[in-house]
Amino acid sequence: MGRLDGKVALITGGTRGIGRGIVERFTTEGARVVFVGRTAAAGEAVETEVRAQGGEATFVRCDIGDEADVQAAVATTVQRYGGLHALVNNAAATELGAVDGRLGDIELAGWNEILRINLTGMFLVTKHALRHMESAGGGTVVNISSIASITGLPGSAAYTATKGAFNSLTRSIATDYARAGVRCNCLVLGLHPGDSWAFYLTDPRFRDAMAAVHLTPRFGIPDDTALACVYLSSEESGFVTGTQFTIDGGAHIATRYPTDLVLESYSDRADA
Repeated sequence: MGRLDGKVALITGGTRGIGRGIVERFTTEGARVVFVGRTAAAGEAVETEVRAQGGEATFVRCDIGDEADVQAAVATTVQRYGGLHALVNNAAATELGAVDGRLGDIELAGWNEILRINLTGMFLVTKHALRHMESAGGGTVVNISSIASITGLPGSAAYTATKGAFNSLTRSIATDYARAGVRCNCLVLGLHPGDSWAFYLTDPRFRDAMAAVHLTPRFGIPDDTALACVYLSSEESGFVTGTQFTIDGGAHIATRYPTDLVLESYSDRADA
């Protein structure tokens, strides 16, 4: 028996990386999944692979910043599988060093586009999914946020603004929809250098720099996030809502302050 047997899930940004891992893990756990993305070829390839492994998944091409696209994707989910019990908001625009940047350097068009995908897209998908969950007597929402929402991330003002909003909206949704039987939680992720980010692992400078800010002996993998999403979408977490759960190998608490040098200097002065 899978932990998500009988569940119907909608997953945004499910064609690569962490999103793809969530799709694969959800189907392994017994869920029937609709996942959306903007690239048809990538989505169809994932659907074919998941079905070949015995999972039940359907790809729907969708620009989550377009309300008509979102309504169509939600309608397809309900019509094909008979309901909608779990939503994972994973899609995000990460235009690091391109459209995004320091606040004073971002063009208005770039700012608006990042907010359209990351924040307005999350709003639209959740809004239309909640209507079905509310009428059905409950459901779960998992929002995928980032440590950029709780720590400074240079050159990413628009992205960090949207992820900070994810954290706040998680609490609002959990509060407003509790009586409708809907639970909403947030996962705050560090960098998981897998799949589309795998090229980073070939650079020893990157590996060394990442190792210096993690407390765990390994980097994150997509299944770290996927398994947390399964838990928060299952009955196992029935008493959990409004949480902000960090999955980053301890990076957000690992100090960069040169403590060893400070203590050494202090010791030298104390002995003098």
